Order: sequence, then structure tokens, then C-alpha cells
Amino acid sequence: MPSDSVGAIRIVATLYLLTSGLALFALGGRLYGRWAALAALMLWIVYGSSQRFQSLAFNSEAVMLLPATLCCLLLVLVVQTQHSSLLGLAGICVGLTTLAKPVGALLLLPLCLVPLLLAWSLRRRLAVLALGLAGALLPLLLCTLYFWWQRALPATYEALITYNRIYVAESISFGWNPVWLWRIWQPMLLLALPGLVGLVVTLREPSATVAHTISALWGLTLLATALLSLRDFPHYYLAAVPAFSLWAGALISVVAKRAPWRIARRSLAAPLGLVLLAGLLALPTLALWPLRSMSPQQQIETLYADEGATHFWPAVAVAAYITAHVPAGQPIFVWATEPQIYYLADRRPAVRFPYDYPIDRLPGARDEVLAGLRRAPPLFIVTYRDVRPIGFYPFADQYGYRLTTRIGGFDLFKRGG
Repeated sequence: MPSDSVGAIRIVATLYLLTSGLALFALGGRLYGRWAALAALMLWIVYGSSQRFQSLAFNSEAVMLLPATLCCLLLVLVVQTQHSSLLGLAGICVGLTTLAKPVGALLLLPLCLVPLLLAWSLRRRLAVLALGLAGALLPLLLCTLYFWWQRALPATYEALITYNRIYVAESISFGWNPVWLWRIWQPMLLLALPGLVGLVVTLREPSATVAHTISALWGLTLLATALLSLRDFPHYYLAAVPAFSLWAGALISVVAKRAPWRIARRSLAAPLGLVLLAGLLALPTLALWPLRSMSPQQQIETLYADEGATHFWPAVAVAAYITAHVPAGQPIFVWATEPQIYYLADRRPAVRFPYDYPIDRLPGARDEVLAGLRRAPPLFIVTYRDVRPIGFYPFADQYGYRLTTRIGGFDLFKRGG
């Protein structure tokens, strides 16, 4: 059943979150000690799974963070162990991060900086740098060869290059809207402020090393991937949460070590550090706590407000209606940004665009959609309530589509209805 599959996706997302947390724990242990690492792990699990960053929606930011964190761990190991071959593995992690989200290529900066900061000969530095860059290129080349083998390179170029270039240009034209950014940063400040304080404090410590500098650059680079998005989507800022969790954990450890009292003969955090950790964990936990007694519908409407009430939850009923009225194997077309309806109804899209963002942006995409719909008109077309996309008319009138029913925030049109 679709609901079971959605639950399975959530489970996979949670396991992936925990795996990323283990990588962060290992990184924190190498840099700041086990108690700082444990605090960072706890912060990552709580903040990384909170609704404010939409982590368990398993967007590309959630996917990129595991290879990105492994990249930093490997770079730190290169610095601490002088094993230059690890830089090749770190490069592979950069390549995987870039495949998950192209802006992950910014991690090339800390990757390339490591051999330059170490006291190696020029020849070794250049050789290790070449190894790291070759590692970064390897996943990209393998992915390119796969799409070439599938004869999908033009579509890949359109999706990854053409569309993203248009999207970036559009974002730049919007600029940084302070109101939009405040919506993101307001809930994020609870973790970001102690994280940034922790970064400054630890870099000023006498024990700070090149490894700490590299990890700082890594974290700031991940933050830059969010800032350069220029959009107010919360999941973009999930990219900065591991670094903020790491630095906040380090701050907690520093506070605990310098507290005026200790728990004798036990290497536990001092009470002041525990209070700081508990305070940071409390608010996001309390924000989610009421959801445990809510029905799925109430949860969706609470987490996503109007969109949850008008689109996300009603999409289940729309899919059920489609399943009951469209024979299996026949396509439909959802002229909206709700591709989950295809999945829930188990019906394929009538054209190659299951999502209407590209239709509005890619040159010629709307004409292609209309040509495909005219060539093989689907039985049902779904739009948002009272929204008629450009091109819907006169096509709908010419091919006999009539408004059949309304479910939540959706209008369902049937051909010949």
C-alpha cells in the first residue's frame, strides 16, 4: 500500500539521518573529544529531525550531508595521520555530495586546501591534490557514462544544467529578501548562535590545529550552500545543521571543562554543560511532542498549515478518486506541483513532466506539454482549485474537459465529463 511505502521512506530517511549522525560523532571525537561528539550527535538528531528543516522529507540536502560529513572526517584524518591516500576517498565524497546537490561542489575548497596547509614537499602536495580532484571526478564520470549508456544525456543536461541555470538566474533576480530569510533564521538561531560561539572559542584555543581550521572551512562552506540558494525553503538550511551541532557540542564541552564544579572521578559533563545541552534540546523536542497524540491528518495540517490542509492531505483523497475512476494503465496529468498524486494513485503522467516547475521555466516546455496532451489526451487532469495554468484554455474546451469534482484544494477535470 502507498501508506506503507511512505512509512518505509520515512524509516529509510531516519536511518540515513542516524548514519550521518554517526559520521558526525566520529568527526567530533577526532576534533573535540567524545563528550563534545556525543552532544553534537544528540543535537544533530533532534534538530535534524525537526519540522523546521524538513529533514525527513528526504530532500537533496539530507542526502548530501552523509558524504559531506564523511568528506570532512577524511580530511581531518589526512591532517592527523598524514595518510595522503585518504584524500582520494575524501574527493569521492565530494563527488557524491555534488551528485546529490550540485552546490556541493563548493566542498572542493577545503579539499584542495588540505595538501597546501600541510608541511609536505611541493611534489607530494601536487600529487595528493591531483588524487583528491581525481576522486571528486570519479562519481561524476561514472554517472555521466551511465546516462550516456541510457541515451539520456540530453535530458540530464536539461535537468541539471539548463534548468538550474534558469533557477539560479531567477533566484538572483529576487535577491536576498530579509523577511524571507528571517523566517528561516528565527528558529535556527537557537542552534546557530551557540554553534558560531563554539566555532570562535575553539579556534582561539591553544590546542587548535589545522584539522580544526579545515573543519571550520567545511562548516562555513555548507552554510554557504544554503545562503547561495537565495530562497526561503527551510530544507536548504539543513545543510548547516551538522556544523552548527558540531560547534555547539564543542562549546558545551568547553563550558563543562571550565565550570567551577565537577562530578568527582567521573568524566561526565559538568552540570552547567548539561543544562546548556538540555536547553538546546528542549525547544525543538517540545515543538514536536504534541504530534505524538495527533492523527496523520492533524499532523500534516499542524506541520504544514494551509498547504497541509488544502493540498498535502487532500492529495490522498484525490488519488483515491483517480484510482476508482481511471482504469489501471491509463495516464493522468496533474498540472500542479503535487507529483505524489501519481504515486498514490499508481497512475503514470501523460507527459514527461510530473512537476509543473519546469513547465513554467524551460524554453518550449509548455508547448511540448500541450502537444503531448493533444496527441494522447488523458482521462483526467488535476489542477489547483480555481487555478487554470497558462495553456489550459482553450485546450480544455477543445478536447471536452469539464470540471467533475473538487477535493480540498484541487479541481478534477474529466474528458467528456
